[in-house]
Amino acid sequence: MKVKTKLLMVSISIGMIMTIYFFSSLDISQKSFYERAVVNSKNGSYRGVITKKFNGAGREKIMLDYGRIEMDFVYERSSLYEFIQIGDTLVKKRDSLQIRIIREALDTIIPLKFENIKDSKKYDEFLNELKN
Repeated sequence: MKVKTKLLMVSISIGMIMTIYFFSSLDISQKSFYERAVVNSKNGSYRGVITKKFNGAGREKIMLDYGRIEMDFVYERSSLYEFIQIGDTLVKKRDSLQIRIIREALDTIIPLKFENIKDSKKYDEFLNELKN
């Protein structure tokens, strides 16, 4: 009987340790995911006219230059997707964390904030370091 109790206690202890490890590594993974998304976005560049807005694979997407570039702003709030219009020109320069939107009566710069990533506020310091 004592052996079964000891085995049960060891099993519970191992389970608790594994649970703690899982959740602590999840936070590290989330931070890595966020940093990778920001760096990839910063390194990218594009320029084109929005020719189509649509929903594809559960994401709000846009098409630039009649299919030359298909993209989404999955890491941004949906208000960015709602704001941009067919006919707008989007410009994103390499090493930048902002996009320029040009339309007939508008020429504005929108900073990318990555607010649609879970716990993004935790990683604002990383984003601010890259902006400088």
